[in-house]
Amino acid sequence: MTMLTYSDINECVDFSPCLNDGTCVNTVGGFFCRCLNGWSGDNCGTCKSSFSFSEILHYWVKCCF
Repeated sequence: MTMLTYSDINECVDFSPCLNDGTCVNTVGGFFCRCLNGWSGDNCGTCKSSFSFSEILHYWVKCCF
């Protein structure tokens, strides 16, 4: 009987895929990014197009300019 082993790549360490200070979370076979307010998308690279008033005060200038 042959025993197969699986070695997961930690994309968070090896590739640093999250942009704009997003936090990378490694998963088996992949990753996902937790984005800061004002950012969205798979890699936190998309500036949100609509904001609450408090988000505008804190993130608008950094995100959109």
